[in-house]
Amino acid sequence: MKDMSHRLLKNHGIPIMHIEILPNFNITNSEWDGTDLDWTINQHKKGNNNNNNNNLST
Repeated sequence: MKDMSHRLLKNHGIPIMHIEILPNFNITNSEWDGTDLDWTINQHKKGNNNNNNNNLST
């Protein structure tokens, strides 16, 4: 789910600070917390493209 969130942001150019308001971003409260947000921001800053197997239909 973390990998998908990163690719979703990258593919659609959505500012990472607005990830919490994506209308169809299905994620449970148990999965989504501050640590996940920090992880996603860090991956975004690193430009981590090692997870290209998660192809999203857009």
